[in-house]
Amino acid sequence: MRKTFTLLAVTGSLLLSAQFQNFNFSGSLSSNGWASHSGTIGQVSTLTTASDLGNSLNFTGISTPSGNRILLTSTQSEDVNFAFSQPVTTTAFVSFLMKITDVGTLAANSVTTAPGYFMHFSALSGNDLGSTGLVSRLSLRKGSAADTFNIGILNTTGGSTTVNDIYGSANPINYQVGTTYLVVIKYDMTGANGQTSLWMNPSLASQGNPTHSSAFGSSSKLSQVASVALRQANNIGNIEIDEMRLGSSWTDVMGAALSTNDLPVTKNLLISNTLVEHDFRLLTKEKLQIEIYSAAGNLVKKGNFSPNETVDVSFLSSGIYFLRINSGANISTVKIVKK
Repeated sequence: MRKTFTLLAVTGSLLLSAQFQNFNFSGSLSSNGWASHSGTIGQVSTLTTASDLGNSLNFTGISTPSGNRILLTSTQSEDVNFAFSQPVTTTAFVSFLMKITDVGTLAANSVTTAPGYFMHFSALSGNDLGSTGLVSRLSLRKGSAADTFNIGILNTTGGSTTVNDIYGSANPINYQVGTTYLVVIKYDMTGANGQTSLWMNPSLASQGNPTHSSAFGSSSKLSQVASVALRQANNIGNIEIDEMRLGSSWTDVMGAALSTNDLPVTKNLLISNTLVEHDFRLLTKEKLQIEIYSAAGNLVKKGNFSPNETVDVSFLSSGIYFLRINSGANISTVKIVKK
């Protein structure tokens, strides 16, 4: 059964949706919402064995994981992609948890060109991505010490790369095999040339300085990003991936839990009813941005609304939720109970 969670429902005046994949299914990705665009179909599948927490990878600070994780390996050939809910034309982000379990087939540490890559953004989605329009290629090579690896990015093609272009340094950081890392990739289309940035274990609160950023390449920047793709090749090692988030902003892909214990709940009357079955109506006189969080602190809906507009929450499960209502001048919090 496919379980793809869309945090921002696509209705009316809602913003571009952020998508979440926790691989809460058994079997192949190509049978659960992903498109297979190369290699032997059905190879990329979930792992249902025990891991950091249940069958999932885990990282302190992000929302508690559930579902399963997936495996990319050098012994298989299938490549798959997952489409954004609609193409992004400004900044494309993806975050995910990653654990490298085997570096035996990775390129040697002495390799100074971009080795085989396992992830990238594409201007297309579906069963044919073509051979161009692939940016932000993420790759691995062996580290300078045993059981370590270096992670690199290739912004786009064209020109002769250096070690600094790919890894950000002649002596890049060694990351440990068997450790779960939080990885964030950004492709920025707002400037004259496209630029890729990589964060390893970033602060969840804000978009700080990246671990490495590169505008390398003479190829034209993309005008849109339509999908994120996973690639298997003979020199990628074994890579476990989980808790993947797609979006157009840092907030979309962080997945950090809101601390609902510290929310100052307002007593002013801002909505028509706090015991909700299907919807509620706004009682304010200005346009608002509303974020709805579960009691666990997870963002479940976000949008811009007009005065007296009705907000549909019929898709929510029964329970307690918190509304963060932002008028621009003030931010208020309202607690609701979904019947």
